[in-house]
Amino acid sequence: MPEISILIPYYNDEDFLKESIESVLKQTFADFELVLINHACTDSSRKIAHSFADDRIVHIDLPVNAGAGGGVIIDEFLKVARGKYFKLFCADDILSEVYLEKCLEYLTKNPEIDFCFTDENYIDEKGKILPSSFYEERTKHIVEAQDWNFMALADYYHMVSNLPFSSCFIKKECFDNVKIDFTIVMMFDMSIFLQFLLNNKNIGFIKEKLVSYRIHTGQISSSANLQKCTAASFFEHLSFIRIFFSTENVPILQHLLNRNDLSSLENLRLELAKHWLSMPVITMQASAYLYLHDYFQDEKNRKDERYTIAQFRNTYKNSYIAYKSLANLPAVQDIGIKKIIKIFIKKCLKKIFPNYRRKLSHL
Repeated sequence: MPEISILIPYYNDEDFLKESIESVLKQTFADFELVLINHACTDSSRKIAHSFADDRIVHIDLPVNAGAGGGVIIDEFLKVARGKYFKLFCADDILSEVYLEKCLEYLTKNPEIDFCFTDENYIDEKGKILPSSFYEERTKHIVEAQDWNFMALADYYHMVSNLPFSSCFIKKECFDNVKIDFTIVMMFDMSIFLQFLLNNKNIGFIKEKLVSYRIHTGQISSSANLQKCTAASFFEHLSFIRIFFSTENVPILQHLLNRNDLSSLENLRLELAKHWLSMPVITMQASAYLYLHDYFQDEKNRKDERYTIAQFRNTYKNSYIAYKSLANLPAVQDIGIKKIIKIFIKKCLKKIFPNYRRKLSHL
């Protein structure tokens, strides 16, 4: 049985796939299997994948492209993966030769850590290293904090992703009790990492640059496709927020909301909904509205004077007005969606987490 199972899914990645596979096969730690999943490519990617003669490679050819992303691919991977550790990767990125060795050593020396990330270089389409790194731009505030799990959760609470998927290294048992969402694409990695954290799995970081993350126009998440990316992820926020409402982890919700005075799951979920309903982000408001709508169908809740239907209605009416006012500001229209998100997150963090301060230079 291999120690590590590595996944590279590919769809029309003929420009980069060969280099990505080679970076895996050159690893100094060699006890692994490489699962290559062809998501019904129409270019030469499949030919490239099958050109490697290595017994450690497992090929899976999906007959049709499901029009979905991570959930479908991960489900196929979990059916065949035999390793104690999982490495999820992308067909356009590159691993350092010592990546597996370093990650395995890190988790072995720190048995309390369940999944970890490394720093990443940014590279362009030709492999040229670009300025800065993932750590400097997006993960530094988490690593410098005393409570890594909480900081990562606080980011997810505000729909912000600062954990680099391409560098993740995961113990197999992290996927126990994780619900795979088969429709989420843009936020799939966030959905599984959030569930890890809510299931009390501990996060770790290696500051070395052991992955090269490629920036190119073919990515849906690239700045060239920002409008498509925003549209694709808009409704996924609704599914993502439901993960918070579905958790039964009372201590984590108490810590996240800074409400140790609340001990019941129902009251903590109510606080979550009240917070999100007051935020000037329509997906947060919609998720909170739906939760509170169902909450007030219970006669016991309707009679609870601590939070009434009248308060509920006033909050969502005022929140929607605030959202529309923000969206209609000429200055906001000029500076674009990223600036809108940056302004919103700063306001939210100050309101909910007075002691939570960091630069949002990556936005």
